[in-house]
Amino acid sequence: ERELPETSQTPSLMRSLIASIIFFSISAFRSRHSNMIQDFLKRKFI
Repeated sequence: ERELPETSQTPSLMRSLIASIIFFSISAFRSRHSNMIQDFLKRKFI
């Protein structure tokens, strides 16, 4: 198991990249999740 570099040693570019990936994943999950809920409600109630 490799040691991860300390947070203070991590380049800010890398931190920005990681933050962008996390933000994108959350946004994609939210939109997909709300679409699934809408489809579910349509099938159930319409």
